[in-house]
Amino acid sequence: MPTLLGLVLLLASASTPPVLEDLTLEPQEEGAVIRVGIRGAPSFTTSEEPGLFLVDFTRVEGTPEVRGDARAPGVLGVATLPRPEGLRLRVELERWAQAEPRLEEGALVIRVFRRPDAQPSDDPAEAVATAMEGLAEQVARLGKGLRDLTGSPAEEASAAPADAATSVSAAVATPAEKEAPAEAAAPSESAKVAAPKASATTKAPPTQVASSEPEAKPAPLPASAAAESVARVTGRITAELVRLGFRPTPSGALVLVALEGEGEHRWEQRDGLVILELAGTRIRRANDRRALDTSWFQTPVGLILPVEDRAAGTTRIEIRLQKPAQVRVERSGNEITVALAEASPAGN
Repeated sequence: MPTLLGLVLLLASASTPPVLEDLTLEPQEEGAVIRVGIRGAPSFTTSEEPGLFLVDFTRVEGTPEVRGDARAPGVLGVATLPRPEGLRLRVELERWAQAEPRLEEGALVIRVFRRPDAQPSDDPAEAVATAMEGLAEQVARLGKGLRDLTGSPAEEASAAPADAATSVSAAVATPAEKEAPAEAAAPSESAKVAAPKASATTKAPPTQVASSEPEAKPAPLPASAAAESVARVTGRITAELVRLGFRPTPSGALVLVALEGEGEHRWEQRDGLVILELAGTRIRRANDRRALDTSWFQTPVGLILPVEDRAAGTTRIEIRLQKPAQVRVERSGNEITVALAEASPAGN
């Protein structure tokens, strides 16, 4: 009977949608704190766009509004927008601000603060110039990488005579400089000795340059191999992590990863830890580099920690467990889902 009663309560709680109770905005000295009061265990994802921070709630009730002024340091506006499958919280940010969400008991708290790389006085024109300069450097590095891979016959042909001329002039000048003291002591003898030496040394470079046989070149790389080589030159990056989300379920939780590009993945489970490794992948948004504390939901997932290793060109998603879990990883296109179901007690 107690087991049946617990099952009824579980089904009732699972069918009851979470409720967003209130929405507050508290100004700080240089930033703000946005608090969304929640009753229940909601499912949501966060995303960033230039000047915006978005939270999309799924299957929730309630449409709270900010009371009073919806502006604060770093925040230009806060609004809730109904969506067919839930609700969107839209936070408009200053250019120098960034948002960091954190789950607490009974609330989603979003802290707004100055970006570490933001300057006290951002000049839009200067920011555009800096961005264009960085883009030009990236294009130059990519072009150099492609030339290193494929080579350019025209450049090699034009560079060869110049190198040969330099070698010939160096070969002629060097004996003359070495024989200069001898000429001062015995001019007639040095002239006789220097002429054969000069003629002998100047014959080797023309023989090397005058070869009419085409230089041997490696066979063209296959498309996949060329892509991998370009990726190594540009930091071995072939994909970007564009979204990282968490969703509680009746049996456990889901960790959702969305990629853009071609990236391989592998995963492993250790004691209290699940690691999803994404080869050749970097994190696009600063928001997705922050740890997500999910311990309040009482699922097997206690913490989600993204770790970006730019030197190795890989990204790891470390999922720290607070309960034993059965793990299943599935991939559909560029969407990777890590399902963590609460493990049954031993012996049951």
